[in-house]
Amino acid sequence: MAPTEHLWALVLAGGDGTRLQALTRLIAGAPIPKQYCRILGDHSLLETTLARIAPLVPQERTLAIVNRGHLPLARPQLASELVREVRPADVAVLAGIPAEPDALGAAYERLASWNFSRDFLARVPEHLMVARAEDLGWSDWGTPEAIERTLAALRVVPPWRVPLAATA
Repeated sequence: MAPTEHLWALVLAGGDGTRLQALTRLIAGAPIPKQYCRILGDHSLLETTLARIAPLVPQERTLAIVNRGHLPLARPQLASELVREVRPADVAVLAGIPAEPDALGAAYERLASWNFSRDFLARVPEHLMVARAEDLGWSDWGTPEAIERTLAALRVVPPWRVPLAATA
């Protein structure tokens, strides 16, 4: 399906991932939020979501909402800082900042706070729509057990359950 000029996508990726910290620590070596973790394969849940959206909605109309504290993890996974057309001054401030927590934090302190619904969505109503999504196979991967149930239904063995090969 070709991208259309009428659709926008909003990816909500702001959770802290506290329920999955033990699992993400096992996979990534640190307790990171699940949306940035490469649970299966070479791509994180955020990267996989953006790839699934790409055939439907152009990148310039795909927005991702992330927590400020997650920027060092999120920034490399987001290919375009995200509200360029509506908030160009904010994007300009962030565009040249190195992906370091101190630099990013200082840059955010310089930005005026704004309300996503009022200051962004309300300014682009002609681009908004709601569509019923039929069964997408979505599951709240909020616990390791939920992830394992989904993978079992797909007949996939989680990488953390695969026995390590014996060394000679």
